[in-house]
Amino acid sequence: MHTSKYIVAYKDCYPNGNIRPTELIKYIQESAMEQMVSKKPSYDDLFNSGMAFVISKLNIIVRDKITQSEEITVNTWPTEATTGFTSIRSYNVILNGKVVMEGTGVWALIDVNTRSLLKINSVDLSNYGYAPPLESTLKKRVMIPKDGLSVVGSHTVTYSQCDLNMHLTNSNYGDILADFVPNIACGYITEMNLHFKAEAPLHSILTIKYCEIVNADNSVSHIVVSYLHDNSINAVAEFKLAKIIF
Repeated sequence: MHTSKYIVAYKDCYPNGNIRPTELIKYIQESAMEQMVSKKPSYDDLFNSGMAFVISKLNIIVRDKITQSEEITVNTWPTEATTGFTSIRSYNVILNGKVVMEGTGVWALIDVNTRSLLKINSVDLSNYGYAPPLESTLKKRVMIPKDGLSVVGSHTVTYSQCDLNMHLTNSNYGDILADFVPNIACGYITEMNLHFKAEAPLHSILTIKYCEIVNADNSVSHIVVSYLHDNSINAVAEFKLAKIIF
């Protein structure tokens, strides 16, 4: 397990004071990057060897508000995967001695030149240290409704939003897609599930569709789907909100 401490910056929060989804993702992934740098191989080591991790799914539960100027402790750890093409990494965030966020990401190892999948045991990751994954977020799926989705806008991928592969970096999807959730200013995100289907290269124009679903437990899921120019799905997001009580 790797542990990092951060002060939630003013610039990383919505005008209502709550942490923005993209910045929450950046904090937990920055902690993972710190572990990779300190324990090796780092992300740059992998990239320079022609390999990279790409994420296919990120599921997060937020159990309490995370607001500006608060000190958070981020813990992250991978789970050993000796076969197959994916690796699971877990995260939690501690605030005032309490777990306020839990999450899991499913990562695939690819050849950066051919974009083909590589077996996860193609590289030795044992230095990171392994532990079982968080079960609370591991198996969450986002279902795309057959009916009800309507076009609500578009987004153009810019240079500042891209990663080393010149595709929209995964953490930026949080803010981009949450911006299409109605009344986002009136609540804070309690659940965020991002499923990545296809990469969005620089200058891509994404079509955004949205719908609202009332679940069996009466909770409301805000479903946001982004589409590439050929109408193939780029990413699917589910957000749940809690009303802010002042």
